[in-house]
Amino acid sequence: MAEIIINNVKKSFGDFNAVKGSTFTINDGEFFVMLGPSGCGKTTTLRMIAGLEIPTSGEILLGSEDVTFLPASQRDTAFVFQMFALYPHMNVESNISFPLKCQGYKKQIIKKKVERVAEILQIEHILKSPVGGLSAGDKQRVSLGRAIIRDPKAFLMDEPLGALDTEFRHVMCNELRDLHNEMNATTVYVTHDQMEAMSMADKILVMNHGTIEQFGEPQKLYDYPLSMFVADFLGDPSMNFLKFSSVIKAGDTVLKMNERVSVNIPKILSNYGSGDFVLGVRPEYVSFSNSSQLRGNIFATEYYGTTQIVIVKTDFGMVKARASISKKFTVGDSLGLVFSKKSIVIFHEKSGKALKNEIYDRLKIHG
Repeated sequence: MAEIIINNVKKSFGDFNAVKGSTFTINDGEFFVMLGPSGCGKTTTLRMIAGLEIPTSGEILLGSEDVTFLPASQRDTAFVFQMFALYPHMNVESNISFPLKCQGYKKQIIKKKVERVAEILQIEHILKSPVGGLSAGDKQRVSLGRAIIRDPKAFLMDEPLGALDTEFRHVMCNELRDLHNEMNATTVYVTHDQMEAMSMADKILVMNHGTIEQFGEPQKLYDYPLSMFVADFLGDPSMNFLKFSSVIKAGDTVLKMNERVSVNIPKILSNYGSGDFVLGVRPEYVSFSNSSQLRGNIFATEYYGTTQIVIVKTDFGMVKARASISKKFTVGDSLGLVFSKKSIVIFHEKSGKALKNEIYDRLKIHG
């Protein structure tokens, strides 16, 4: 296995810039997820690591080797596709063993390696079966087996669970993570599904429009988003956003929602320029109080089994709050909302960037 270093990598297709100068490091043995919406550049980045696309500029290192301009055949990586890419005229055993046959391995060695891979993936019972009659889940296991048998430096996976139904995707998430742990593999995994990313990743890289929005451990990205895009993309439901207008007062900045509700912020805010700001808070950090001046009426409730989401319509938009299933709410009732100060993130609306974290200990919320 090996460390992967991406240094200022760019990729253009004519006038379209698919990847706009990405720099990051994937540690040896890490389960690394590239997350983002369709067209954000994550698959293009993965294909450049694999050698299926050549960068317009920049540098890619696999271990200590510069592989930037090497073709895929000369990189010690294994690629797992979303649509399995199996050979329909071969059975399971032949599909798995095919890479080793191409490399000229002896039959006895191939047989032992196939048996080991089948044991890991629990597919010993279908080795002689044709791939055409397999379920989608078994086809994906065979595709994984063909990648595993090569013992590559890195596994590259492009939405490998995209063709599976919802229930089986959850099962395969656990199996992929267990497989990664057992093999201590360097794994680079592309998905648009934030639940997959949060449940499996050691590190997540969030991309948008060809640029890196944020990079780090899943919990840190969730708790401390650096942009409104990350705050909105991670979480189910996503972060609430409420718009404030800024007013300079006595050296500090007051974000006013209305005459009753405001947030006092130290003058450090002046570094971000004037304009409107957005207060963000996760639904689990919204509570209720009759004395709060920030009020709204219950619009709807969504039940999630052990919890419920209460949707409150305010003058400033919908606010979602996560509440215990034991509490009863009636549509139309008035509620006062309270935000946990430690969970608040304030964004500069024009840039979409989060303010520096050190201001939060000095927040003063009125209302």
